[in-house]
Order: sequence, then structure tokens, then C-alpha cells
Amino acid sequence: MTEKLLKHIATIPLAILFAFCLSSQDSQVRIVGSAFDKETGNKLINILVVNKTNGNGTFGDKYGDYNILVGKNDSIVISAFGYSSFTFSLKDSIPRTAYSIKPLLSKPLYFLKPVTIIAERELEDIVEDIQELGYTKEDYMLSGVDALQSPITFLYQVFSRRERSKRLVAELVNEERKRRLLKELFRKYIDYEIIDLEDNEFDEFIDYCSVSESFLQSSSQYEFLMYIKYMYRQWGNVPHKEDLLPEIDFDKY
Repeated sequence: MTEKLLKHIATIPLAILFAFCLSSQDSQVRIVGSAFDKETGNKLINILVVNKTNGNGTFGDKYGDYNILVGKNDSIVISAFGYSSFTFSLKDSIPRTAYSIKPLLSKPLYFLKPVTIIAERELEDIVEDIQELGYTKEDYMLSGVDALQSPITFLYQVFSRRERSKRLVAELVNEERKRRLLKELFRKYIDYEIIDLEDNEFDEFIDYCSVSESFLQSSSQYEFLMYIKYMYRQWGNVPHKEDLLPEIDFDKY
């Protein structure tokens, strides 16, 4: 009886240790670090860290460093615009409360018959184009008219069919530029598995999001990405094209 009791007691620490190991595998850990260009060794600034398990993510700060809390068994993707992504999991690593992950990322090569294209254009170029959106309405009005001396002529020119047409063309051109830039951003989000759209769904999704020019220009990268992610989830829950889409209060996001 005594020997059986001793054996039973001896197994208790092992059971506790085993349970602790299992719980530690499911516990949350902190990951910090940065990413570097594999060829030059330069630190990358515009990095994105996405938890593929739960869909959460974060951008690196202005110095290119990131800090994120994840589950030890989660699948994590570190990427930078214009570079291949780095995917990893910590489930088989030595138990710790924090890990430093600093991958080397490469620019992907795309081979197209006679030419070789290195990556797509950088996010900074897209952002610069976004900031250039807009037009000056006064540029599309006839000049040389004194509104005080000739108010009737002035009003006629402002509201004439020709001037309205010129302003309409400017609006349409600017809107088309905005849609092109949004499509380019969304394709990058698809590459990082943040959203998933078919080619014929881009225009419908852009209409649904109804992104204003001011929000597109003033929001941070992270704010805009989280907004699009939210709208994508809502978009997936409503019928497309046939029914009216629900109104969204943009001021909340």
C-alpha cells in the first residue's frame, strides 16, 4: 500500500509539469523585431505583421520596429511592400515569454517572356499618388471676367454647359485615378491575405467602401487597412448587386 502511494505521489510532479507545458503552448507570447533587405542589409520601414490565425495585424513603427502579442501556436506573416513575405510559428520553439524575430526579406522576381520585372512599385509611390488626388475647380472656369463689372456674363460662364462639362471631365478623371490607386492597394492586401477579391469584384467592393478622398489622404496606413478589413467583413455578409447595401457610419472607423 505504501509503495503504491509513493508511486502515485511521484507521478504528480510529472503530471503538473506536463500540464504546464501544454498550457504554455497555448499561452500568449510577445514578438518584437524588425525586417531587413536580404541583399543590402538595410532595415525596412513599411513592414506589416499579420496573425493569420485570428486575422489581427499591425504595422511597424516609423523606425521599422514591431511589437505584437500572439498565441504560441499561431501562424505569423511578416512582410514589407515590394518584398516576399516570411511565415513562421513558435509552437516548436523553446518556451519563452518574448521572442525577437528579424527576418531577411527578398524582392520577388516575376518572369514574363522577354522581360524580368522586380516586384511591384513601392507603397511610398502609391501614397504619393494618393496625395496628388484632387483638382482645382477654378482651373476649369473661363478666366478674364470681372465678376463685379459683369455679373451676368460671369454667372453665364460659370454655369454654361461647356464649363460644367469641363468640370465634370475633371471630376471623372480624378475619380478614375482614385479607383486605380485603390485597386493597386487592394491587390497588395490580397497578396498579404487580408482580403480576397476576384478581378470582377474590385469595382463593386470599391463602391461599397465609398472611401472619401479626404479619408484616403489623411488616414494612416494601419487605420486604412483596418477600415478596409472591417468593410470587407461587412461586404461578405450582404447580397451583392441585386439588393441595396446598408449604410455605414464612416465616422466610427
